[in-house]
Amino acid sequence: MSDSMSDHPQHLGRYRLVSLLGEGGMGKVYKAHDATLDRHVAIKVLPADIEDSRVQRFILEARAASALNHPHVISVYDIGEADNVRYIAMELIEGQTLRDLTAAGRLDLRKALKLVMQVAEALTAAHAADIIHRDLKPENIMVTNAGYAKVLDFGLAKLRLRESSDDSHTLVKETDPGTVMGTVGYMSPEQALGKAVDHRSDLFSLGCVLYEMVGGRRAFQGTSSIDTLHKIIHNDPQAIRTLRDDAPQELIRIIRKAMAKDPDERYQTAKDMVIDLRELLRDFDSAPVAVATLPKRRWIGPAIVMAVLLIAVVVITLARRDADARLASSRQQHQLRITRVTASGKVIAAVISNDGKFVAYNVSEQGEQSLWVRQMASGQSLQLIAPARVAYWGLSFSPDGSIYYAIKSREDQRGAIYQISPLGGGARRIITGVDSQPTFSPDGKRMAFLRARFPSDTESAVIVANVDGSDEKTLASAKAPELFVPIFYAGASWSPDGKIIAAAVVDRSARKGFIVAIDVAGGAVRTIANAGWLQVGQVAWMPDGKGLVAIASRAEDQRSQVWYVPYPSGAPAQVTNDLFDYRIASLSADGSSLMTVATDVAADVWVQED
Repeated sequence: MSDSMSDHPQHLGRYRLVSLLGEGGMGKVYKAHDATLDRHVAIKVLPADIEDSRVQRFILEARAASALNHPHVISVYDIGEADNVRYIAMELIEGQTLRDLTAAGRLDLRKALKLVMQVAEALTAAHAADIIHRDLKPENIMVTNAGYAKVLDFGLAKLRLRESSDDSHTLVKETDPGTVMGTVGYMSPEQALGKAVDHRSDLFSLGCVLYEMVGGRRAFQGTSSIDTLHKIIHNDPQAIRTLRDDAPQELIRIIRKAMAKDPDERYQTAKDMVIDLRELLRDFDSAPVAVATLPKRRWIGPAIVMAVLLIAVVVITLARRDADARLASSRQQHQLRITRVTASGKVIAAVISNDGKFVAYNVSEQGEQSLWVRQMASGQSLQLIAPARVAYWGLSFSPDGSIYYAIKSREDQRGAIYQISPLGGGARRIITGVDSQPTFSPDGKRMAFLRARFPSDTESAVIVANVDGSDEKTLASAKAPELFVPIFYAGASWSPDGKIIAAAVVDRSARKGFIVAIDVAGGAVRTIANAGWLQVGQVAWMPDGKGLVAIASRAEDQRSQVWYVPYPSGAPAQVTNDLFDYRIASLSADGSSLMTVATDVAADVWVQED
């Protein structure tokens, strides 16, 4: 036996020690062979002269770990004593510690998220069994050769037996006030202060681990242990964004929430953290796969290049595959290259920000709708408004980057516009009586929107107001049968020079749609495009003001397609010609990106035999 193993016998009970694997504050760990079951195990041993308090913790570790049966917690096989040496026989893990894995620097984001989610799942099981780890750190997380996380070393765990009055089952006394237990650098603030801790302390430590995996450095590291403890209690770590520019906003939010100084502001359960991590991983899996551009066309104009970013909303997976084949044909005809932003089949409206970096969209699922924002560079999404039984009637980015959305509910059927930051936070109610998304003047000071059944049930109007909702005025009104289109994906568009607002009008008696220009200064209305459309939905100005993009359908096919309308004159030209129905036209400020929502419906025919 090697010198490193000379302080222990060659055998401990039925176990033959093979080699030293490592050592730490709670003992040495050996690779050993179990003669009875003919398998290799890990044996943790304590010296015979160890103090009683450490022996109690040693026994606690064995009992705490053995109380858990979870794929991401190390399995304990046996606890015993031989030749005055106490030992624990555990699962032998082929792999390396997370500390070794991160020695070379930060990890791939997706890998880091998967490992941390697995650790959070282990903590969920531990906390459900009333076990608090209290010493979570990279050294206590093993990563197997297959890429799975295993939580080790429950030597500082606090196990609270739920229903036992037998003192013999008390595994550890409550920590005395003022006693600091754990590892400096990963302690929660309450641990650092020697206060009583609960399961939320483990979540702070896990946040520190995730920070280190993503940022490539420890969250809290001072010139001494005292300095580090002071930083944990009083200081915030360096912003992740300065360490990792590809870190999505949702990941930053998760880390910030896990590492909140106040336990009440942290994740309240490990399960809640698992849910957020899983959703973020799901977004990684549905990231965009291509970049899309539409080259110059003579009918578009001499200097306009449009890029199309597609959210394909379909009913079933088979229909989505069929849709891809049909879309390939359309790409060949028009030289379109399409980026699929999401493919859940649940997105019903979306808009792209002026700088092309964000997409805001709303999801409809199980009778509820929610509001999300996606970073185009990272492909990650953040939920801004939780699901509720409401209906979104349009989304817009203002020139300053804020998101404005129109929403209706059973309590507020007139509709209202709200404003929210793309980074999250509270939404602010702006104005009521709204039936479309708002469009903004070039200077960002005014907005315009549609109001149906105003001032009577047979009229509709285009309303302008300040962006804070003040100084509301009726710019133009229309009477039946010709009405401004009051459907949730329709909306007006303010021209780049600020002089004209373009809007869609439908003639219900003649069943036709056309586009009008409304003079902002005087409210005069004139028709600028009529191409035999059955209906026109949303319109959007190109940034040079020489044309518009419109969503319109013709009577012969009744499918809403993307059209280009030259301005001030020229024949409208159809951009897309496929089997999709399009419902959104949202342009970035430079005209290089067009966000649209494409819908497709599939049906199955079933035969029932008598």
